[in-house]
Amino acid sequence: MRPADDKLICSEEFAEDNKGYGHPSPTETGVPTYNLIPVYPNTQFNMLYCNASIDYDDVVLLDTPCKKKIRRTWKIYEWHCSSLETFIIGTPQIIDIVDDVAPVIPEVEDIFLTTRTKACTGTAYLPELKIEDNCNDLKHVYVNVFNDNIPVSYTHLDVYKRQFKSIGSL
Repeated sequence: MRPADDKLICSEEFAEDNKGYGHPSPTETGVPTYNLIPVYPNTQFNMLYCNASIDYDDVVLLDTPCKKKIRRTWKIYEWHCSSLETFIIGTPQIIDIVDDVAPVIPEVEDIFLTTRTKACTGTAYLPELKIEDNCNDLKHVYVNVFNDNIPVSYTHLDVYKRQFKSIGSL
């Protein structure tokens, strides 16, 4: 029987498998069983069957800053003198790794600006933004610009360099 689907929280440490992709170890997400006996890793499986092996393949279905979805397909390989047969164990296992905690955004006081003489532009220096997220590095934020409480534009801000790139007017 294949293991149940699983959900992990990205901020909680979990053991990674030995395949080098940073995916959760089967010790974290469960392993297939036969008559309630775990059949993974191979040492346990080989005690039950001769000329057989068990392994899994992972396919990343979704990889965003808030969620990673992995489809894990468990397979049994059985070989005979001149052939190898592959059996898939049930339906694929779905593993979700989620960020369920919102970033911490400290409150920043409003900044009031004026434009240059005979121009509709101005320059502003923002305080350092110390936004924290427990699962991701935050690289960019969007700053809304208002004129008399009416949104007039929004701007892309590189958090580390504190540089603006104008996106457009609303």
